[in-house]
Formats: sequence, C-alpha cells, structure tokens
Amino acid sequence: MSNYAYLRVSSDSQDVANQKHGIYEYCNKFGIADLQFVEDVVTGKKKWHERKLGSLVKGMGEGDKLIFCRSQSNRSFNLTSAGSARNLYG
Repeated sequence: MSNYAYLRVSSDSQDVANQKHGIYEYCNKFGIADLQFVEDVVTGKKKWHERKLGSLVKGMGEGDKLIFCRSQSNRSFNLTSAGSARNLYG
C-alpha cells in the first residue's frame, strides 16, 4: 500500500509549499505516513485525466491512498482510496 499526495499549481511562479504543509498537517492528524509527492504545474483548464493526476490514479493499486488539495484558498483536503479513485474512470 502506498500513500500519494498530489500537488498542483498553474504556473512556475507559484509554489506548492503551502499545499505540502497542509497535507503534512492532515496526514499527521490521521496517522498517514510515507507520502510520495507528485507535483504538477498545469493550468486548471486541462482535464484532470490529462494531468499527472490521471496517470497516478491509473497506476494506483488496491489499498493505495491519494491525498489532494481541493482548493488552495481554503486548504481543505480529500483522501481517496484506489477503488474510489478508479471509479472516476467509470
């Protein structure tokens, strides 16, 4: 089982540090360790499955976890298991 954290910014001038800090706080609170971060610099106009997120979800195995930031402004996070992530491909 692997734990992934997906971080996205829309330009090289932006920084994922705030997202990473929030994800570390979330993971510490819920006892999630050994994170593998996947960072992406891509516009929000690009569909999620065309980003690094798409290949990450496709490669996830049973029991893997994916944590990602829904909105930088409110620092709220989602935890998704491999099974529910695969349902996105429907």
